[in-house]
Amino acid sequence: MNQVKLWHTFGIIIGYLCLVALLACGVGALRAYSVPWGVPFGIGCGIWVAAILCLTQREKRRIFGILPLPMSATSCGLFVGAFILGKHLHIDINQLLVLALLVAACYLLLMLLLTITPLKDRIWYQIICFLVWLGASVTAMIFACNALFSDMQERGMFLLFFLLLLGFLAAGSLIETEDFLALWHMLIVPAFIATGIVGILVLLAVSGGDGCDGCDCGDCHDGCSCEGGKHDGTGYTKKQKSVTTMDSISRGDVRP
Repeated sequence: MNQVKLWHTFGIIIGYLCLVALLACGVGALRAYSVPWGVPFGIGCGIWVAAILCLTQREKRRIFGILPLPMSATSCGLFVGAFILGKHLHIDINQLLVLALLVAACYLLLMLLLTITPLKDRIWYQIICFLVWLGASVTAMIFACNALFSDMQERGMFLLFFLLLLGFLAAGSLIETEDFLALWHMLIVPAFIATGIVGILVLLAVSGGDGCDGCDCGDCHDGCSCEGGKHDGTGYTKKQKSVTTMDSISRGDVRP
C-alpha cells in the first residue's frame, strides 16, 4: 500500500465519518431539552445549501473550495442527529463512533486490491475491484454490526448511513487527480450526493413515524392516538352513535 493518494483518501473518510458520528450524538443529546427533530434537520439543510453555494464561488476565493467538504459532513451529522431525535433513540457515543471507524476501515481492503497487482492502473480492474469490495464490505459490516452492536437501536439505519458515505467517497477517490487539494475538491460532489441521500432517508423515516413514538395506551398526550395513527382521508368516516343511559342522564352528560 504505497499509494499516497489512497492514504489521503482513507484519512478524509475517517475524519468525515467520525465528524458525522460525533455531531449526531451531540444533537441526539438535545432530547433532554425536548428539541424537535425538525430544528437540526432544517439547520442541516441550510448548511448543505450554503456548501453548494460556496462550491460555486471557489474560483473567486480558495477557502470556498475547502469549506464545502466539512460543511457537508456537518450537515450530514445534523441529519443523523435529527434521526436520533425523531426516533427518540438513546445512542451511546462510543458505539456510534466505533461503528464509524469500522466502516471507514473497510477502505483498507480496497486499498489492498488496488495495489497488489500490475493491473491496478486498468480502469476495468478498478471497477471490478470496487464492486467486489463494496459487496464484501456490506456483507462483512452487516455481520459485524449484528454481532458487536446487538443492543443498538436502529443499528441497521446507522450502518446504511455510514456505508452510503463510504461508498460515494471511495468512488470519488478513483477519479484521477493531480494532488491532495484536487482530491479534496473531487470528493466534495460525492459527499454532497451521499449527504443528500442520507437527508432524504432521514426525512422519510422520521416524518412517517413521528407522533406516537414513545407513547403507550396508558399515558398518551393530547393529540397522540394509540390506534396506529390511522387517518381515513380518502373516504367518508362513519359518525359514532352515542348511547344514552340512565346514568348519563342523571349526570347531565346528555345535551340536545
